[in-house]
Amino acid sequence: ATTDAFSVEQSTPIFLDGVHYARTSMIKLSFLDVQQVEILKGPQPVYFGQNAIAGAFNITSRKPTPETEGYIDMSVGSFGTRIAEAAIGGPINDTWGYRVAGKYDSSDGYLRDIVSDARFPSYENMAGRVMLQWKPNEAFQATAKLDIADLDKGAEGTGVCIISSATELQAGSSGFSNQAAWI
Repeated sequence: ATTDAFSVEQSTPIFLDGVHYARTSMIKLSFLDVQQVEILKGPQPVYFGQNAIAGAFNITSRKPTPETEGYIDMSVGSFGTRIAEAAIGGPINDTWGYRVAGKYDSSDGYLRDIVSDARFPSYENMAGRVMLQWKPNEAFQATAKLDIADLDKGAEGTGVCIISSATELQAGSSGFSNQAAWI
């Protein structure tokens, strides 16, 4: 089950660079500057723990590279959707490398609450990652990584339901009809 509930564990856990994220809400911006995604099916308790009864998702971030490289990716969509992602990385010197990445993702929402006149589901998410790698020789490598994210979820909207019911009697049968209209 995939849920944001505090008391329910996922049967397919998500790992980002070897770190387990127990809830999907914790991993919303994990697809920032991705090197590879592994989808492992079937029970995976040996490598990923007892909660991996239905498999596992293993996401690997891009590491610093021997040459300076980077990218910028921007998207604009309907309902005020805006996405911007950028990353740059490369060598600092012969033994040190760096990688810096950031992402901004927002939407104004595609529904309108008739009670408050607010649009929903709206959100504004920002994330960043800084990675330093020290590789003094081919036998040793140390990597330090800092991930930070700010997830701002807007209002959910107000649900109003008008229910009308009527009893319909027809020749030879009787029935009950319910009609519900969400506003």
